[in-house]
Amino acid sequence: MARFLLLHSPLVGPRTLSPLAYALNDLGHSAAVPDLRAAVSPNGPDHSILRALARQALLDTQPQEPLIICTHSGAGHYLPIVAPAVQPQGLALIDAVLPPQSGTVTPSAEFRAELDGLVEADGHLPPWSQWWGEHELARLLPDADLRAAIREECPRLPLSFYDAVLEVPDGWARPWASYLRLSEAYEATAVAAAARSWPVRRRDGSHLDTATHPYQVAGDRMELVGPILDTHK
Repeated sequence: MARFLLLHSPLVGPRTLSPLAYALNDLGHSAAVPDLRAAVSPNGPDHSILRALARQALLDTQPQEPLIICTHSGAGHYLPIVAPAVQPQGLALIDAVLPPQSGTVTPSAEFRAELDGLVEADGHLPPWSQWWGEHELARLLPDADLRAAIREECPRLPLSFYDAVLEVPDGWARPWASYLRLSEAYEATAVAAAARSWPVRRRDGSHLDTATHPYQVAGDRMELVGPILDTHK
């Protein structure tokens, strides 16, 4: 068994990962999803709040089990902030951005250009759920109730949130790590993870399978984390 700290993207809320947490708990593990929206600031993610929310969420997990931080989407950039603070035994990225092993983190030129095309007059981005047409959002989230719940949680981020340059501490990625690719959009990132000699698994699905197919994603996730659990038996 393992305990999982699931970190959601700053563009959404915890509802994108809470079904996966439920599935992991139902399978006998211990999983928690902190609401990280309070860590958003105009100057980028607030490091102290991120760490405090992570530590608080871990109070609801089983301390004797090996800890694995699991990030989704843009929360990959939170790993160098959170991992040194909670000392996990493993890192598990799911369709997530891959921070460098050292140096700094800034948005890619392509992503920043996309944001510049979306920003509104007050300097904020529209909620992520409005970046897509209703047809595409319904394809990602076919269940109307789930779609409404995720839409309700999406914040309006200040564009300046993405101007922050995050310093990456050396050694943040030293724990055992793996990558689960859900959608074709993250194939290049999966290839980059494999180049670090991380185990990689590919699922031909959707970016939000964490919410729509949580048991299948949990199964894929557990197959990847098996080696780290074996070392803690």
